[in-house]
Amino acid sequence: MYDEKRPSSRKVIKLLKCVPANDAENQCLDHLKRYIKSLQGQSLTRFLQFTTGSDIIVTEQIKVDFVAAQGFARRPIAYTCAPLSELPSTYQCYNDLAEQFSNILADKLSWAFDIV
Repeated sequence: MYDEKRPSSRKVIKLLKCVPANDAENQCLDHLKRYIKSLQGQSLTRFLQFTTGSDIIVTEQIKVDFVAAQGFARRPIAYTCAPLSELPSTYQCYNDLAEQFSNILADKLSWAFDIV
């Protein structure tokens, strides 16, 4: 049973549910899928925990909504209760998305729970 819940890139990508409304959103979704494919082991587990609150697969989907954020406001945001991820549709290239997600997953302060 645990093997069914253990994350793999393929399983996590299958959980993503969204309907891109334009080319920019479609491109960002492709960047996200490419990023997830690049993750292995602890990095993939951290991504899943960031988006769902669990290091194993405990949900049937991860909803992805797109936002038009710029500058310092441009960052992925996860709502683990839903689970829902808000992904900026303003990433011009894969490297920008990958670098920002990797920095978030590596930074312990990014894991702080706060509601304002």
